[in-house]
Amino acid sequence: MHTVQSKLVMYFLGFGPCFVILSISEEGLFYVAYSITLVNWIQVERIMRFGSRRDTRRPRDRDTANGNAVERTGEYAFQWDDVRTALFFLFFVQVGFFGTGK
Repeated sequence: MHTVQSKLVMYFLGFGPCFVILSISEEGLFYVAYSITLVNWIQVERIMRFGSRRDTRRPRDRDTANGNAVERTGEYAFQWDDVRTALFFLFFVQVGFFGTGK
C-alpha cells in the first residue's frame, strides 16, 4: 500500500524527466522548488485542518441532544479553511503556469 508521500514522490519522478528534457536552462530548478513548495503546502494544510494527528479523517460531530458522538455521512459543511485552500490553489496554478516565463 502506498502512502501519500510515496505517491507524491512517484508523481515527481514521473513528470521530472520530461520537464527537464523540455526545459531550456534553469527551469529544472523551478520544477524542484515548485514541487517541494507544493508538498510543504499539503503538509501545512493537513496540520491546519486536522491538527497534528496522523488520522486525516474529519473529527466526529457531537450530537447536542444526548452528547454522543455521531458520524455524519454524505453531508459536508462549508468551512473557512476551504476559502484559504482555494486561494492558495489558484496562486499555485498561476505560478505553475506563468512561473518559468521570461
